[in-house]
Amino acid sequence: AYEVRLPSEAEWEQFIRSTGQQEEYFSSGLWEWCVDPYAPLNFLAADNAAISYLDSPERSLRGGSWINPEGTISFETRASLPPSMSSFFTGFRPVIAIREEKH
Repeated sequence: AYEVRLPSEAEWEQFIRSTGQQEEYFSSGLWEWCVDPYAPLNFLAADNAAISYLDSPERSLRGGSWINPEGTISFETRASLPPSMSSFFTGFRPVIAIREEKH
């Protein structure tokens, strides 16, 4: 009845805004993977069907890491990498959610 997955960018942003500790979060964290295909545009919340049409070879990364100079990142900061890449500066925070039934 549950699924474990990467968050969408909208879910990631909602979580960060709800913590109220954004500066502390970014100063010690990692860039975090999101499930959304990356588009080099300002982030706009859209439904999953619309996002899947982007078909980008890269996935969105949100936040920033401890390697970024203080004051250069915020909850709006975005980056990307192909899913086959990794670095010491990326990580993920999984979402555990009730699986939506498809009709």
